[in-house]
Amino acid sequence: TKKSQPEYIRVTVHPDFEKFGLEGFDEEFTSLLYRRVHDLAGCNDGLKVWLNKKVISSKGFKSFVNNIDPAPLVYKKLNSHFEIAVGAADSYTHLTFVNSICTYGGGTHLNFISSQIVKKLIDHIKAKENKNVTSSQITNNMCLYVNCLVQNPTFDSQSKETLTTKIPTTTTINNDVIKQIVASPLYEQILESSTTVKPKKSARTLNIPKLSDANLAGTNKSDECTLILTEGDSAKALAVSGLSILGRERYGVYPLRGKMLNVRDANIDQIEKNAEVSNLRKIIGNGEQLRYGKVMIMCDQDYDGSHIKGLVLNMMHVYYPQLLSNNKIQIFITPIIKATRSNQTHHFYTIPQFQDWSHHNETKNYKIKYYKGLGTSTSQEAKEYFSKLNNHCIKVDVRSGDLDQLNMVFNKKHASLRKQWLSHLKQGTFLDYSHQVITLGDFINKELILFSHHDNVRSIPHLMDGLKPSQRKVLYTCFKKNKNEEIKVAQLSGSVSELTSYHHGEVSLQSTIVNMAQDYIGSNNLPLLVASGQFGTRLQGGKDAASARYIFTKLQPITRFIFHPSDDIILDYQTEENQSIEPIHYVPIIPMILVNGAEGMGTGWSTFIPTFNPLDIIDNILLKMQNKSMKFMNMYVRGFTGEIVHDSENSRFVTRGKIRVKDARHVVIEELPVGKWTEDYKEWLVDQDLKFTEHHSDTTVHFVVKFESEPGDDLIKLFKLESTISMSNMTLFDGDGLVKCDDPLDILSRFYDQRLAFYRSRRNHLIKSLIGEITLLVGKKLFLEHLVGGKENLKQFASLDRQDMIPYLKRIGVQSSDAGGDENDEKGFAHVLNLPIWNLNKMQIEKVTEQLEMRKSEMNELNKSDAMDLWKDDLTKLKSQLIKIFN
Repeated sequence: TKKSQPEYIRVTVHPDFEKFGLEGFDEEFTSLLYRRVHDLAGCNDGLKVWLNKKVISSKGFKSFVNNIDPAPLVYKKLNSHFEIAVGAADSYTHLTFVNSICTYGGGTHLNFISSQIVKKLIDHIKAKENKNVTSSQITNNMCLYVNCLVQNPTFDSQSKETLTTKIPTTTTINNDVIKQIVASPLYEQILESSTTVKPKKSARTLNIPKLSDANLAGTNKSDECTLILTEGDSAKALAVSGLSILGRERYGVYPLRGKMLNVRDANIDQIEKNAEVSNLRKIIGNGEQLRYGKVMIMCDQDYDGSHIKGLVLNMMHVYYPQLLSNNKIQIFITPIIKATRSNQTHHFYTIPQFQDWSHHNETKNYKIKYYKGLGTSTSQEAKEYFSKLNNHCIKVDVRSGDLDQLNMVFNKKHASLRKQWLSHLKQGTFLDYSHQVITLGDFINKELILFSHHDNVRSIPHLMDGLKPSQRKVLYTCFKKNKNEEIKVAQLSGSVSELTSYHHGEVSLQSTIVNMAQDYIGSNNLPLLVASGQFGTRLQGGKDAASARYIFTKLQPITRFIFHPSDDIILDYQTEENQSIEPIHYVPIIPMILVNGAEGMGTGWSTFIPTFNPLDIIDNILLKMQNKSMKFMNMYVRGFTGEIVHDSENSRFVTRGKIRVKDARHVVIEELPVGKWTEDYKEWLVDQDLKFTEHHSDTTVHFVVKFESEPGDDLIKLFKLESTISMSNMTLFDGDGLVKCDDPLDILSRFYDQRLAFYRSRRNHLIKSLIGEITLLVGKKLFLEHLVGGKENLKQFASLDRQDMIPYLKRIGVQSSDAGGDENDEKGFAHVLNLPIWNLNKMQIEKVTEQLEMRKSEMNELNKSDAMDLWKDDLTKLKSQLIKIFN
């Protein structure tokens, strides 16, 4: 410009109030704008900020916080990016800023500073005052102000209230800051709080959210009180309904938020930060003065409910062994399934119990109701349960060795023992709740073991189809509904629940659907579903997917080349709630477990399967068909531009990203190792206090990193651009249960033998089906030719009585379509008897003849080929589709 003043950018906003239905800025919004402008001035020393043509006076962050808090504060500018102020307060308060934006929720910058201050003060007080203080005794007396500049900050939401970016370790609280704090009122307040014994609140009154306390809890009648622990709020509502029968004097209710912490393996910090465990310890009490003498566990009767019961029993053993040893722990049971016929109702308290009953009874004559959770029960049913408390309340008796078994289940060091324990599980095992007392050992070995097995089933895929149960349910629904038209993910999850008796939350199911459609580098080599919308990217490893309400999906065109429709009829379908659901497993024509890989963590077992190129897999199958040795397959990640090397000595693959030197002071990172996501890597670069710029997209990586000095030679190691993919834990379900495979070729060999057997089954079924179709067409042709060939024949047939028609058809050569059935049954001749009158013409005869010749030709071709030929043909068709995708 020709003007002498420096260049600048002006942003002017003209709000369209009419569009938003407003007349102007309201008082609340105006106050927010004023607050933001003052924050901007306070966080930037030397910056002139005008508001309504007036300069806001600010002498920096120290002056800014002093205006907010006139009490004595310790101020320190730690470096060019961080400044803090610390003072005394009645309770922990904080005010933090990132790049002049107020982060009301705090975040990593607050935690990073406060944790350093707390640790150093604890150490100082221990050394100088010979006192032990807790972190809460320090934070509960402290107010903390933080102002920082963070490069490329990330937050937990769009509102930017909580910072999630890692803070470089170069920002430290030095001894000078601690000395100033020691000389401040904060230090005296901390010491005073550590020695002052605060008056205890009455043990009878607790201010804990959602607790419905027993009226006599905390009194001299505490031992008569029972605390009912429910699985969630809906179960609490059921318990409260039941308390109208029992009364509130001796019964309290507290809802658990899903699966509680495993306190046996948790460290002190985890336990202190876990609100649920802390609340429970307050509610029940400590030491000799317990507020409740009994605990009743009220959970869903499904597998996850069993796990929650186990976690509560585990906590009782750790904190209240006297309650467990003295049979003061009870389990409240409700039916998981009711089978009703007329006025007769059967109650089942475990799924295996119902399955055992259904094998010996005709369930189609019953109305089956599955109680998905305690919330399914009505208030009236709750009152019925509690009015017959002895029928639903089961005491837990501890016998010799039971506590050792409880330790085996929940101690993370005993994974090998859990494997042995699970290996002894027998088909049909269930806990009999017909008695009023069960042993802890029976609960562990007859109920908790079922959860652990089910945990493995839903976490570890099947070798044949590479799918976990939830994925199989999704695929079954798509096949059943013929989902070749786009459907919202949220709608598809509803269809899956309806068609497959899915008993878990739909959010989990929606996540499964999204994962099956994801195609970013490092996800699926060959997704089975189409991703229409934002299904997640490599930026955050798929976590950036849009809501299920906004994204659509359908079957990929290639999916039915892999899961051949001709196999549908030979699969072993399961039955639940009187409806046929998904098969035990599918039989794709290639082992999809090797194509898309898998990862899962169950109980005692876990798995990790790398991904491979489906074209390599097909080539190896064809080699095995020729009785030739299969070739080594290198790990393959579709779209990955880095390097993958096989480390045979350690049974693993090593993946490396791509980095190149741009000039003496810059390097360019163009690929990350497999499994490392762009945003995570960015945080690592920030943590190293490196300067960089970003030029990547949602599919590519491009960091330009600046150096103050030459970076050296081994850039891959320096920039952590290497990851290892192990092949030592390739565990899968098979017909014989869980099997641990040696390598990818071992998986391929196991798959080959079973898949070939299924091709034999398919061929036999196709032959049987064609024989049936040919029989029908031959009968139709004979019948039509007979009637159309002569008027006398038509007259004669038309004059027959009903009972004479089948003998007549047999005389002219028409056979029953019901092979092996009653040859005189009319159903076997419906293919001719039900022909419309307009089919009695020569044109129809020609049409039937053409169909008959086609079926005979198909039969001839089928007779010429064996099961292996069918497989080769399917592989050829699939390979032609894959070449279009992978080349």
